[in-house]
Amino acid sequence: TRRVLPPTLTILRNEVDIAFVIFALRIPWRRDDQKLRFICPSCKGLDTSVNKKANLGRCFTCSLNYNTIDLVMTFRGDKFRTAVDWLSSVKKLVDTDDGKLILSRQARATMLD
Repeated sequence: TRRVLPPTLTILRNEVDIAFVIFALRIPWRRDDQKLRFICPSCKGLDTSVNKKANLGRCFTCSLNYNTIDLVMTFRGDKFRTAVDWLSSVKKLVDTDDGKLILSRQARATMLD
């Protein structure tokens, strides 16, 4: 198996904005009081929040925290390596202005009322 180097994991966890990961995964979401809330992939609840500073998602119903890799693994049902590869492709997309625009448009389609 190919080993994932720790610096790569740090970049994927900390530098890929979790909001863009939510949009790329097409997870339904909404904004409340300037907080991004998303449907929890585990319990399907909406009592969630994104901490932009820590780049983490939290579900207060099932008490789970999600970094970007955890979110991809849980939502897609991927094994670790598959999730890392998918997230690497999302990183390449969000590293471009066109990619950010594409994901922002995609986000509008999954926004909850």
